[in-house]
Amino acid sequence: MPSPSNSKLQQAAVESAEQWVIECPKCYHAAPALERGIFRAWASSKSKRILARCTNCNKLTLAKLTKDPVRAYSLRIDEYDHMLDQLDELDQSESSAPSIN
Repeated sequence: MPSPSNSKLQQAAVESAEQWVIECPKCYHAAPALERGIFRAWASSKSKRILARCTNCNKLTLAKLTKDPVRAYSLRIDEYDHMLDQLDELDQSESSAPSIN
């Protein structure tokens, strides 16, 4: 049986890492762990606490790291929607600005 290629292993590791969510116990702000630079691939635990600074309340806490694929996916979709909204606002403000000829 041939071994999987290195790119397939990398893809599987990223797919596994994308399932983790980090949550602040103070303000309950949640974010995909991979976007915060936390990479857990093929981890066997369901949850873990790590020392992290919340991007919302700016407090240093023992944040909860949980494997939750559905929530991680929905948080990423919400993040992309927010970024698209910001781009739309930027486009609208640029189009309404007077042009200099």
